[in-house]
Amino acid sequence: MTAFAPPLGRRPAFVNRRAVLAAAVRPAYPGGMDEARAHTSIARIDAALARIEAAARARTAEVDSLGRRHAALRLRMEEAIAALDEVIAREDEA
Repeated sequence: MTAFAPPLGRRPAFVNRRAVLAAAVRPAYPGGMDEARAHTSIARIDAALARIEAAARARTAEVDSLGRRHAALRLRMEEAIAALDEVIAREDEA
């Protein structure tokens, strides 16, 4: 079993599995993160999540509003079509 999928039809001659696994668990930047930087990063993530949640709530409100307007328009169209049907029926009787 190899550590990655080779292109179709070709197999790698050798895969250094230890190097692949070591690279997978190596931190993105050496030395780690000090506590102040970690708190700043967490605060930025929290702010981003708050913006995403606010946008989702606004989008939900927009969709709800659109649904209500669509229902009102549909009702008005049904009433208009019913009125036209009455006019046509009266013309057919005359």
